[in-house]
Amino acid sequence: MKKQFNFLSASCFILLFGLFSLQTYGQSSYQSAYQIFESKCFSCHSGASPAGGLDLDLSESDLYNALIEANSNASDFPLVDPGYPERSFMYRKMNNGLYPDSELTATEGQSMPAYGGPELLDHERETVRQWILYGAKQTGVQFDPETLETYYTEPAAARPRLEAPPAPEVGMQLHLGSIFLEPSREVEYKYKYEINLEEGLEINKIEVVMNSDSHHFIFFKFNGNQGDNDPDGLSQVSLNNNIDIGGNETTMIGSWAYSKAFDLPEGTAYSWDQDVELLFNYHILNYSQTQILPADVYINIHTQPEGTALKEMHSNFILNENFFQFLIPNNGQDTPFTESITGNDFNQANPSDSIHIWSIGSHTHARGRDYDIYRRTAAGEKGEQIYEGFYNYDQGFDNGFYDYAEPPFRNFGDDYVTIKAGDGLIHEAVYNYNEPGGPAFLNFGLTTEDEMMGVFCQYLVGDISMLPGSTSGVDTEDLTSANAWNVFPNPYTAQTQIQYELQKESDVVLKVFNTVGQEVTELVSANQPAGTYTQQFSAKDLGLGAGLYILQLSIDGQQSTKTVLEME
Repeated sequence: MKKQFNFLSASCFILLFGLFSLQTYGQSSYQSAYQIFESKCFSCHSGASPAGGLDLDLSESDLYNALIEANSNASDFPLVDPGYPERSFMYRKMNNGLYPDSELTATEGQSMPAYGGPELLDHERETVRQWILYGAKQTGVQFDPETLETYYTEPAAARPRLEAPPAPEVGMQLHLGSIFLEPSREVEYKYKYEINLEEGLEINKIEVVMNSDSHHFIFFKFNGNQGDNDPDGLSQVSLNNNIDIGGNETTMIGSWAYSKAFDLPEGTAYSWDQDVELLFNYHILNYSQTQILPADVYINIHTQPEGTALKEMHSNFILNENFFQFLIPNNGQDTPFTESITGNDFNQANPSDSIHIWSIGSHTHARGRDYDIYRRTAAGEKGEQIYEGFYNYDQGFDNGFYDYAEPPFRNFGDDYVTIKAGDGLIHEAVYNYNEPGGPAFLNFGLTTEDEMMGVFCQYLVGDISMLPGSTSGVDTEDLTSANAWNVFPNPYTAQTQIQYELQKESDVVLKVFNTVGQEVTELVSANQPAGTYTQQFSAKDLGLGAGLYILQLSIDGQQSTKTVLEME
């Protein structure tokens, strides 16, 4: 059985992050920031009448204690809010256009240094910002100031495009970054985000924009007050710090391998209570061997009042993390793995519940060669194929290969794929590992030097007959259970098979329509006794072109529809 996205569930490896360790630069990150305060700020913020009444001419230790979460007379923000440069008045005064989310308000005065004071260079502003972003720690090295100086002196890689935020009354924009990576460096981070809502909200759309070098961005919310014990600021995930990114502490909201928007179907939404805390998981690989990468994620959250949605949307990232069975040999041959997804793999569902899948995607690392997902029948066998790893669902064509860096993502819209949680799905991945001198086997792991086999799924649980356009008000036991109404393969190239099961003698009509609603053919129109029936369909055999077609099955007047895709 598959497990939820819980990287601590196997005690033998806890977290398999063999990532780069930060060097020792001779002084702590706070000391790097303190030197900037000392050289650029003390001249104005010292003496008998320090500017703004803020005396910074203190020892390292005393100044640290005076800054952290201390109130400011000139702003609603504290002087330093660990983890949040945009909420830290000291950094906001230093920002001077470097980051849009940290611009001063009209009541916060002008940027500093002012009054002809010493000029603050961009890499110095960034040093203070990075210190706060990483949690404003008093000790330890969290980043390399020389990397920042090099980037701002010789800028190369551009930041991702900044999306315009939603209007404040219907949403908000969240930002993670910039995170500066040296050439060829790979890092994975987590970041707790305290959102401070005034009231509970529902989320009906999420847009994410991030670097093309991003391996993944996963977005969680903490369950209850589980986030209270999580550290502030950006934290590098490694074997040594034993960080739990998933499991019972969090619920996943979404997962992205590239920039994309999720516009949830009408009547559905994610639910956030007033005290919700978020958790970001960001995996980045700088593919350049010469340029420093500034990595950013911008998340536009579109909201509606609590109680608007008719049904709550759920998400999960379901992994094959079986350390002893998920072994990929270094032999240059295709190695397939087949796993079932059932029962508790679907959060908030019991085995007897109906699961209505709205979208589905896959995830591997660089050795992934194919990824297919099927309905699982009550007998535990493969049924209708609902996901083809070679097919680009966004653009509508067959790639002819599996693109692990930007894996296909299939959205079913209002034509949900309905299954019983206890029946579930079957997913199959194929890998090819051929690296002379490399380890004899690859195993589950969280860097691109390891491998992964995972399915991202967004779904509804239970009755959805109240949703606009839903067909679930019909007898779903007859029309949508896994052993009663399957189409496979789907997508197909030569022909597809349509299989349905009748529990009793019934009047059956099976028709095919094109995407503009024109009837293409009628495959069945008859009274049939109880039993299992199979019909074949091929658009080519009817002289039609490849593309998307709609199958409509009517049993004793009750209708259900499915889409089927014929490829060239």
